[in-house]
Amino acid sequence: MMNDSTHSPTADFRDRLEGTVVRAFRLEQEIHGRARVNRARWMRLAAVIVVSVAIGATAGVASGQIRDATRRDSLLDAAKADATLAGVRLNLARERVADTKRRFDVGASDATSLANADAELREMEARVMRARYNIEEITATAQAPRDDLNSPLVNGRDFVKDRIMLDLMAAQRRLTAAEGAAAESERRERVGAASDLATLEAKVEVERARAAMTVLAQRSILRKEFVEKGTPIEQLTTRLASIALQQDIAVAQQELTLARQRAAQAERQRAVGIVTESYLVQAKLKAQEREIELQQLMERYNQRAK
Repeated sequence: MMNDSTHSPTADFRDRLEGTVVRAFRLEQEIHGRARVNRARWMRLAAVIVVSVAIGATAGVASGQIRDATRRDSLLDAAKADATLAGVRLNLARERVADTKRRFDVGASDATSLANADAELREMEARVMRARYNIEEITATAQAPRDDLNSPLVNGRDFVKDRIMLDLMAAQRRLTAAEGAAAESERRERVGAASDLATLEAKVEVERARAAMTVLAQRSILRKEFVEKGTPIEQLTTRLASIALQQDIAVAQQELTLARQRAAQAERQRAVGIVTESYLVQAKLKAQEREIELQQLMERYNQRAK
């Protein structure tokens, strides 16, 4: 209400107006306060979510790292056990070479035996190196070693090539030993100290060693081609299989010749009563088996050529 004489608000009006303003101010403050509380609550919730996601992601990474470490440790344990076994075999091969050399020096062993012992030693050395390469690859990748032609490089290093080269060196030693044994057998045959069958057996070993080395050499070529040109694995596999089949045929031909010679010898021996009929039948069956194997290999090769 207004005072008529002065047109100024009465004391009662001022009291009510002041109360209204105070209530309005408090209501506005309460509304803003609730909004701030809600914003703070949502911000805290968002922070919790972010932290939870971060913790979950960290836990996932840690879990993956634990799995990788466990797998690596398991593979390394197996690789180290293999390396230990290879080391034992290497020591045995060294002892055999030393023993064979002592016998050779006093005439109790021939050059072929010494060459074979040396070839076995080189093969055991290659196995020890291969085991070492496997350990290095597992340490770097936490995966089992890979020998596929299309296996990736590991930090720029070609473990596949390294292992192929080891196998090639061992195969070369084996071939050299086989050729030496064949030459010695031929010499002994000429002087009547060995049979023609012994020479044929030595020639079969030469063919086997040569076939193994040829396939390894082709693997080396194809591996280099993949690394340098990225040739599809299907093409590489097909070409390697073709070379391997050709070598299998060459070995099978030598084995068939040997089996036929043995059957012919058994037939002569049976005629004079040196061997039994059962022995002769087995020799003929072996020759027939070799013939069938060769025919099957030739059929496979012809199908590939079509």
